[in-house]
Amino acid sequence: MLVGEPVMELAKVNLAAAKSVIVVTEDQMLNLEVALMAREAAQQINRDIGLVVRTYDQRFSDNLRNLLPDAKALSAYGLSAEAFAGAAFGENILGLFRLNNQTILVTEYTIEADDTLVGELLSRVAYGYGVVPIFSNG
Repeated sequence: MLVGEPVMELAKVNLAAAKSVIVVTEDQMLNLEVALMAREAAQQINRDIGLVVRTYDQRFSDNLRNLLPDAKALSAYGLSAEAFAGAAFGENILGLFRLNNQTILVTEYTIEADDTLVGELLSRVAYGYGVVPIFSNG
């Protein structure tokens, strides 16, 4: 973890040994600059490096994907919007993460006595709703 001016701090680390670089400053242009520097440093020693870059603008994220196709661009506002949409439907959002270019929402759902899911097999619920039950209490 680097704290300080990212461009200056990046020169101090052993980038040759890094498997990935996660750039999450508040400045998306600085994040792009640091990611490009990290990629260039890795290319100089014939290595691939995993890049994760925080962005705030969807158009910027799309352009970043064109410039750095192997990098993962995570839009803070986009992720928040997905969680907000789930919460708007009454879901209790416990967390979220990205997997295979999809946002996975971790939610808590309690099946009440009058719920349409009462008596359904977990396998049918999982298939029908595209969910993965992780815990069942009874």
